[in-house]
Amino acid sequence: MDFVQVANQIFVPQTKYAKDLLKRFKMELYELVPTPLSISDKLCKNDGAAKHDRTKHIRLSIMRLEK
Repeated sequence: MDFVQVANQIFVPQTKYAKDLLKRFKMELYELVPTPLSISDKLCKNDGAAKHDRTKHIRLSIMRLEK
């Protein structure tokens, strides 16, 4: 396990884990694509937003498994 210390914080990067997953599923040669997530946003458990409807995600996951 790798640790990275920056100022007074310690991070546990998941780079090796992510690379191992890509290799395991033969995806290491796939191209990178940008994501619409802002890197400056802070995520928290309760931000006051409405709860996400998981049914669409579940349906897509099931469709993926059926292929």
